[in-house]
Order: sequence, then C-alpha cells, then structure tokens
Amino acid sequence: GITNQAMTIDPSGNVGIGITNPSAKLQVKNAISTVYANVTPSISNSIIAISNTQTSETTNDQAQIQFGVNGGTYNRVGSIGLIAESASSRKAALVFATDDAGTRAEKMRITGDGSLGINCTPNANYKLDVNGDARIGGNRTSTSLLIEASDDDGAPSYTSIIKFKGYESRAQGIFFENSTYSGEEWFCGMNYSGSFNSWNIGYDQAGGQAEYLANTKLQLHYTG
Repeated sequence: GITNQAMTIDPSGNVGIGITNPSAKLQVKNAISTVYANVTPSISNSIIAISNTQTSETTNDQAQIQFGVNGGTYNRVGSIGLIAESASSRKAALVFATDDAGTRAEKMRITGDGSLGINCTPNANYKLDVNGDARIGGNRTSTSLLIEASDDDGAPSYTSIIKFKGYESRAQGIFFENSTYSGEEWFCGMNYSGSFNSWNIGYDQAGGQAEYLANTKLQLHYTG
C-alpha cells in the first residue's frame, strides 16, 4: 500500500496536494512555519511557485495567472501577472487586467519601485497615479486625508503641497458641498473665467460653469 501519499485524485476529479480529501478541483495544503519578513519568500516557503524561464532576457516577459467566468454566452477573462520591466535588471511589476466588456486591458500596476498606477498604463509616474476620478471616504461619520513630509534632511524647495492642473482655468480649486442639498456648494480657486490671474471664493447653486464666475463673493486679482 501507499505509506506516504503526496497527491490525491478523487473519483469526482478533485486533485489534492498535501491533502487526501480535496474539496476543490485543485487544493494545495502545506505547513510553513517561516513567518513573512516583508520580502518575497523563497520557493521553499511558498505554497505555489509559477515561473516563466527563458533562454534570454526580454522586456515584458511575463508569468501570468488567468481567471475566467463563462455562463455560456459571455467569456469573461481577467489576469494577474509578473512582468519584466527591463531586460537589463531584476525589476518586475505586478499587473492586473480585467474585462470591461470592450477590452481585457491592464487596469492596475504596481511597479518594481513600489509605485501604484490605476488606469495609467504602462507605468505610474508617482507613488500613486490615478487616471480618472478618485474618492476618499464613503458611508462614514468622518474622513481625513493627511499629506505629510516629515523628513528634515536637507532644505527642499517645498515639502507638502497640493497642485491643481486644468484646461483653460476651468474651475480649478476646492469645492465644499452639503451632501443633504445636492448641487449647492461653495468653491475657492480659479473659476470658469478663461484666465489664471484671479483667485475666487464664491457660491454655486446649480452647478453650472457660468455660476462659478457670476457668484464670486471675494476675488484676489493679480495684475503683474
């Protein structure tokens, strides 16, 4: 008989490695006593290791895992993979691709340097780079955002800043809105004026671009 069984295939087709009664099509079980040390573990400390080993180095070499959901009509596909960022270094990025019903393109990437890019393929230009709208908070009683530069080494030209960039000075600034009364908000910044030489504080009731200029209550004007 088998005294040291390493793999099981049961009558239903489930495969178990390290387990004799698998409950899924593939179930892998192991006991690893080495704790996580904030670095990629060795192969011997990994439950599963997937490698794409080539005979030469090429940028964008990949090791991917693909997921699929198909109910008979729509073949939905997504993937998670490791991508070689360079043919001349060990740098590699973790990429996530989803199915948006139009393409199965990459939607998020964590670069080898630790930058996170969302919808900004191929690379993030900042530690957090989001191409699109973003939200902080939700159904909470309070939400906060902390921007901090605590390193006191050297004399940088700036430490913590918020920078706004937009087209033709079209309502660049901060808007304060009462969530109970939709559309009523205070704003401060450059309103829809077509110029960059004024800073405004005002009130907008309808949310239209014209009101950003018409309802200005205080304006600081730069004449040069």
